[in-house]
Amino acid sequence: MKKKNVALPGSLFVLSASSGVGKTTVARQIIEKAHQDGLALEQVITYTTRLPRKDEIDGKHYYFVSVSAFKKKIDEGFFIEWSDAYGTYYGSPKTILPILERGTSLLVILDQQGALRVHSLYAKTVLVWLESPDLRILEQRLHARKSESEDGKQFRIGLAKKENNSSVLEQYHYRLTSNSLPKIVDTLFNLIRGTISDSQDGK
Repeated sequence: MKKKNVALPGSLFVLSASSGVGKTTVARQIIEKAHQDGLALEQVITYTTRLPRKDEIDGKHYYFVSVSAFKKKIDEGFFIEWSDAYGTYYGSPKTILPILERGTSLLVILDQQGALRVHSLYAKTVLVWLESPDLRILEQRLHARKSESEDGKQFRIGLAKKENNSSVLEQYHYRLTSNSLPKIVDTLFNLIRGTISDSQDGK
């Protein structure tokens, strides 16, 4: 009798960084490389109550919802994790769990608390922190944002300083730092590809 092929559960890669580091760009390029490479990796589209930035598309970059709609989803138990650490709500749907169980690995962008939450709920979670090589450059990037109020920028700068000195970082599996976007993308992609390969081989 032929042995049935059973899909092993996928890995959940959590990408975290302070505002302005470029985690969204890194995640997008990782997914593009995965599709070119034939790697079974998809990005989780999370929910947020903030307004879309320029060129952001609902259902592609985020699901943009009202505060009342988000709170209703909280009450319904829709999210595996949610947070308002950045002054607006962000949340990840529980629907990622059956996708992982079917063998597809996922990449999701989360803040520190969200990262710890999903790590406590799903064993095959890999936490990656992108560090800014220079907080002064990070401040410049945040100040350059036209879509945010001055109060919002100051809030995110203060939060970035706190995040980069948090003891939570000790619980991350990897911390990557580089001034070069291509280098960061290549390093992270190789890490993800290696982890998925080892998992499929049963290591």
